[in-house]
Amino acid sequence: MSVVGIDLGNYHCSIGIARNKNIDIIANENSNRTTKNIISLKDEFRSIGDNAQPLLVTNYKHSFYNLKYLLGLKYKDINPEEYPFQMIEKDDGFIGYLYNQEVLDDIQLLAMLFSKFKQQIIEDTKNNISNLVVPVPPYYTNRQRKLMVQAGLIVDITIDLINEYIASALDYGIWKTANNEFSDTQKHLVLFIDIGYSSSSYSLINFYQTALDIKNVITDTSICGRTIDLGIYRLLEKQLVDKLNIDVNLYPKSKAKMLVEAEKIKKQFSLGNKVVKSTIEYIHQDHDLIYHISLEEYMEILSPMLDKLTQNIKNVLDSQNIENIEELQVIELIGGTTRIPLIKETIKKSTGMIPSTTLNADETNAKGAALYAAFNSGRFKSFDYLINDIYPHTIQAVNSNKEDFDRVTLISHDDNLPKKKRLRFKYAENLTMSIVENDDTIIQFKDIIFDKIDERINIYLNIGLDGIIQFSNSDYTYREETEDGTKGNKKKDVIELTTIDISIVDLEKYKEYEKLSWEIYQQFLLKNEKKNDFENLLLNTRYIIENCQIEVDKDTILQEIEQLEDWLYQEDLYSLQQYNDNIERFNQMIEPINQQKIEIQVVQECINKLQQIIYNHNYKPPKLQDDILIENYNKIIQLCQTSQELINYAKTDLDEFNLGQIMSNNLLELSNNYNEISKQISTIHTDIKIQEKKISEQQKIKLEVEKNQASKLDSNSTKEPGNTNHDDTNLDEDNQIDGVNKIDGVNKIDGVNKI
Repeated sequence: MSVVGIDLGNYHCSIGIARNKNIDIIANENSNRTTKNIISLKDEFRSIGDNAQPLLVTNYKHSFYNLKYLLGLKYKDINPEEYPFQMIEKDDGFIGYLYNQEVLDDIQLLAMLFSKFKQQIIEDTKNNISNLVVPVPPYYTNRQRKLMVQAGLIVDITIDLINEYIASALDYGIWKTANNEFSDTQKHLVLFIDIGYSSSSYSLINFYQTALDIKNVITDTSICGRTIDLGIYRLLEKQLVDKLNIDVNLYPKSKAKMLVEAEKIKKQFSLGNKVVKSTIEYIHQDHDLIYHISLEEYMEILSPMLDKLTQNIKNVLDSQNIENIEELQVIELIGGTTRIPLIKETIKKSTGMIPSTTLNADETNAKGAALYAAFNSGRFKSFDYLINDIYPHTIQAVNSNKEDFDRVTLISHDDNLPKKKRLRFKYAENLTMSIVENDDTIIQFKDIIFDKIDERINIYLNIGLDGIIQFSNSDYTYREETEDGTKGNKKKDVIELTTIDISIVDLEKYKEYEKLSWEIYQQFLLKNEKKNDFENLLLNTRYIIENCQIEVDKDTILQEIEQLEDWLYQEDLYSLQQYNDNIERFNQMIEPINQQKIEIQVVQECINKLQQIIYNHNYKPPKLQDDILIENYNKIIQLCQTSQELINYAKTDLDEFNLGQIMSNNLLELSNNYNEISKQISTIHTDIKIQEKKISEQQKIKLEVEKNQASKLDSNSTKEPGNTNHDDTNLDEDNQIDGVNKIDGVNKIDGVNKI
């Protein structure tokens, strides 16, 4: 089972997998470590990720992006003119996305993204997902967080959430904790500045050896890469009006082209260019838009954002009374927009510190999320680590039945998380209690009835690091009424309250829709694959007939190919049955060609086997200069050379598709040679092993004899003078020692070359 962290950005996504004592970022089908968060829908077809980027212009109406930012927003909170795809305001005030005659919800589009990522993870790991963590922006409300989780449930994925700055902090701090770089008594204060495509955050975090403590977080959705893109877009829009008198808002396709061009211009300025030439061909009908954007114009777009960036940094430092910048250990930059040189310079100027870029701006949140998933999975050895977070919003209780009811603050902005709290109500009348977050109703407790003496109703609230508010079963306390009308003993019972969860959606409906649309999409892929296979079959057959020596009715087959090609391109796609029927009928017509293809395959297999034999046995001559070994070695070389000649002839005939020549001259000889060479090499190898073993044994005997002789000579040299006694062993020229020929520099040892 896979333990996964997904950084679902507004512009692109990265996926981290916990394995091999590390966090690996997996590549997508295009070998990229990040994947574009774009969904393009057209009839039965859905393109998600990098392959959908070119469709932003050609299929602009139904190519959706920036979904993370738009999730859970109301229509009145956005500017629809900033997007080329079609959106409407639904009855509940939230955004609906038009697709043909349907209105899709943001949660459905998000589920399509998760379905794509789930498939990518399973293909890479060959396992299902056990733990999945997704970091979310700190400004996300309770509704937005629940929608993110429910989007995963639509495609059968259970998602845990953490705030993005916690993911960054874990990727920064866990490895340092493992190396004992922190202390439990001395703080290590870090400022994380995360500027992404649709928002930015500024987080002050204290690191200890076994904990991290979030001190303060500020978020700003106006400082981001998209703000720059829109500024460049408006500059191009003005040029379009001035030069061509065209209102781009009337032509969504032109708008889509300009938004794509704005992003390219931003990247060019990030490389240090002082002037960038913008060329948009066919911006409308036959008109082109050509414009040179100067650095001064680009600075006019960036200046307001840079001023706000400086102010945000000041605010987050002032919130913790940090007057001396040296209290900070480091400033870490995260997010793709921080790569812009002017932003780095502004941060350096406003703080007096050179910001660090040691964390990977695109991958750190995915790695941190995977670390958090690994901690919670129980599948990895880990240590105790405490995370103290803060809640970014204010939660209040409101009596919906009375306008003059004072709001009761339950959780304040920057309260510590995780948090558990008991809400206790005493009221003389019935009430409907709404729990609201930033004026957005989270849940309602409907028609709470107080009908007992001294009744108190308790509601238990819990908020974890995911930032989602959970309510457990409620209870109430009261006093029994005695027979004489006095107050009795205090009692406590569980009570079931009628609740209305505003953010709950019809998951079953969405699941059924996603399942059906996924099956339709898979059918589309099968039909498209079958169409491509049929097209390749026709093209290959045409090539064989026109260029090769083959005995078939060429005219009839070529005529059939032309008819089938006309049929193939008349419609975008046919049914699978139609493709299968035509492919089967055509294969029957070209059966002789298919049969000869099989014969060619046999020849090719023989060639591959012989080449492998040549490769395996084209070794260096034996180290031992023995006549038999040399002779066996030469036999293998000769067989390999003969086989190589046959291979060269066969390859020439294959190139010319001259099947008759191949079959008559080469195939039988190739097959015979393969079998003969395999047999002979096996025999030769056996002989070589026996011979090498025999030589090795003889060399051991020879060394032993030399050792004995040397020992006896040393013994004789130490005897007294005049002593003429000798050893019983006589070293005459005619005698042998243990069957070994005498060693004199000219003789051999049983066939071994003289030494």
